[in-house]
Amino acid sequence: MIGIEPIHFTLTHIDKIFKEETKMAITLEELAKEVQKLKDIEEIKVLKARYSAMCDDNHNWTLIKELFAPDAQWVGDPTQPWGGGNNREEIEKLFQFYQTQMDGVPLKGVLGHNPMAPQITVADDGVHATGKWNMFGAFRMFEGRAKTGSKSFLEQGKYNDEYVKIDENGNLDPNGKWFISKLSFYDTLCAAPQDGWDDEVIQW
Repeated sequence: MIGIEPIHFTLTHIDKIFKEETKMAITLEELAKEVQKLKDIEEIKVLKARYSAMCDDNHNWTLIKELFAPDAQWVGDPTQPWGGGNNREEIEKLFQFYQTQMDGVPLKGVLGHNPMAPQITVADDGVHATGKWNMFGAFRMFEGRAKTGSKSFLEQGKYNDEYVKIDENGNLDPNGKWFISKLSFYDTLCAAPQDGWDDEVIQW
């Protein structure tokens, strides 16, 4: 009869098994965190798309509360004519003002916000994130330029955003929803093609 050699577990064997199991558990935990970050990034992309859709819907300010945190900031370049706001109410008024500037009635006016090339970073705490976007679009104003009377223009610019994940009461919550906490925008081109932009890249 062939004998079967008994297995002797030494402290070294047990320590090795424990380390391998611990290593696997950490790996699974890290994987779960990375998957969550990918989900967060996709949710933020959808949030930005909803923001753009709101802008193109004649700057539908009634949707601001669904996109921006209660104490959110909308920061425009002070050298450019887009203004700003320091909470939802001020941002709503800002977008009401845009309605008087830009011809954005759906199917009649011309508004085209097209954010692209996102660089989104979710913080390790899971409730803060940042995003950088390029933007390009075509637009039409109600009033023409003082110099030429041109109403339509092309625009490209940069968004630098901050986001928070909050609950319905505005408290940070990893199980909450993403909102914009700060949106900074500046133009790198805002000009009428028919007027050219060799001398004036920012015409409005």
